[in-house]
Amino acid sequence: MKNLAKQIKEIEELNYIPKKDSKLKNKNLEPKENYMKWSIEKLNEEIKGLKKSMNENEETYNFKNAEKDKKKIIQLSKVKDKKNINLTKDKQKEEKKNLKNVEKEELKEFDNKMNEKWDELQYSFDGMKSKLKQLHEEELKKFNEDFEKKYGKIKESKELMASKKELKVYRENKE
Repeated sequence: MKNLAKQIKEIEELNYIPKKDSKLKNKNLEPKENYMKWSIEKLNEEIKGLKKSMNENEETYNFKNAEKDKKKIIQLSKVKDKKNINLTKDKQKEEKKNLKNVEKEELKEFDNKMNEKWDELQYSFDGMKSKLKQLHEEELKKFNEDFEKKYGKIKESKELMASKKELKVYRENKE
């Protein structure tokens, strides 16, 4: 029993100092230590120890110390919750950053693939363009040959020949 009271007193001395404001009716205690620096495991161990101490104090009807333990448990639980929230926020920020990096890499890869595909299509288009041009020239030539076979060579009228001659003279004068 004396050992437990001694442990509680040590915990109180280590973790609490009275506030300087003496006007307060209940002298609130504030932590000496910054619990945010503690690891979650250390906080859990401390809370577990305090719960055990609180239960022992309640069994021995030492309600004053049990109440102090309860307040400290609440305080440490709040600190633990805050740490968990901060850890979760940090993890989410890191995941968001990683997702952005992955997205950037995927966009680069997409751009590269699209550029390659565009080049392929452009090359293919150029090839098809030249093939179509050649095909059209062949068809026109064949059409003209078939037309000449069927109807003979086309004779231009005197008016058309005169117009062509005038056009030629006009072009020469213009230059």
